[in-house]
Amino acid sequence: MIGTMAQAAMLMLAAPAIAAAGDRAGEPVLMAGATRIDITPQDLQDINPFGGGDFIKVHDPIYARVLYLQSGVEKVALIGLDLPEVGDMRAFLALAAKQTGVAEDHIMMIATHDHSAPRLGDVSAGTAAQRAGAASLAYSQALYPRLIAAIKVARDAAVPARLAVEAGQVDVNVNRDEYRPDKGWGLGYAPLRDSDKTVWVTRLTSLDGKPVATLFNYAVHSTVTFGLKHITGDLAGAAERYVEDQAGGVAIFTMGAAGDQAPRVAFAPQDGQKAQDVARAFQAVEAQGVMLGAEVLRVASHAPVIVGPIRMRASQKDVTCPTKAGSGAMASMTSVNAPQVTVRLSALQLGDTAYTGVGGEVTTPIYRHFQRETPLSRSIFMTNVNDRIGYMADDASYDTPIFEVKGSPVARGCAEQAVVQGLNALIRQNMKP
Repeated sequence: MIGTMAQAAMLMLAAPAIAAAGDRAGEPVLMAGATRIDITPQDLQDINPFGGGDFIKVHDPIYARVLYLQSGVEKVALIGLDLPEVGDMRAFLALAAKQTGVAEDHIMMIATHDHSAPRLGDVSAGTAAQRAGAASLAYSQALYPRLIAAIKVARDAAVPARLAVEAGQVDVNVNRDEYRPDKGWGLGYAPLRDSDKTVWVTRLTSLDGKPVATLFNYAVHSTVTFGLKHITGDLAGAAERYVEDQAGGVAIFTMGAAGDQAPRVAFAPQDGQKAQDVARAFQAVEAQGVMLGAEVLRVASHAPVIVGPIRMRASQKDVTCPTKAGSGAMASMTSVNAPQVTVRLSALQLGDTAYTGVGGEVTTPIYRHFQRETPLSRSIFMTNVNDRIGYMADDASYDTPIFEVKGSPVARGCAEQAVVQGLNALIRQNMKP
């Protein structure tokens, strides 16, 4: 399971920092624990959120992964889910807080946006999201208590931990907003348009260097197998498993600003009943998953361990935007009519790094704007956190009929400022003494 060379490299790099990093008297110690549970549905009927209907088979298991962090009285739970999206999580968060001791606004539920898995929860008002049918809601209800139990397992496994954060580069994504003179704007392959190649890696180990968790962030859709109707973790899941197999611990993928980012290698249309299509798709999944996972391991192996006490703060807020009618979206998507839509924003600060979350599928220009204005140079941008309202595009893109603008439930003039100003306000709040 564990790749000895990769793990040995991490242990050797951690050892000097451990010897040099005596915790100051009276300062809280960062505690970390993690666990992984199999959330593959047993019944595949009527649970496919994309187009409805059934999944054909299970190709590989999908998982929920929980990272629990504590520093003094501050407690945080990050729940990574190999699912396309989560919906209205308010009732679950309230119950989880009551049963685990982690405050509602200190829990982040993060979907990988895997298009070959069921969704979680019902659709929030004003959103444009995949329809939640009876089978999907039943799956969700069965999963909620298991997620709460997983938080408790991670909490009880928490040990004093060392933190390392570093960024790398990997090229497995491509801008998907393509213009063709004969067809106009549509989803496609646009390598000359903006695409962020940064992968942020956070490594948590015990004081003696044993792996606890690796959290990594990259802007790409997990849609390599889309259309096959096979349950799979897709690209993100392949990368997670690769990191876990090679280095140990739990690996959690978080999606960056991938609203306009596709996998570099994907095929469409494809049929899950055709052996050639299936083989080709999963070959592309494994290749790109290994590329992403290998870069995560490379970065983790030399990421400098933070010496001394690590400040931890977490906060969340809701902002509202006026809605508009969408067009050109998938037939399986549904909108709950409302004059406004609620955008859920989150921010976790660990040392001098901010982990921000947006409850929507954000495009690259908004991320670029956020990076220009964030008060912390190490600000990691996570999307589809605690909800997915639909696409969130920058103001200027509303002049162009790209897919993300047409399918967005948000009226022009709100999404960009709501995200940039809202997240930076949370970061500044967390930075206060």
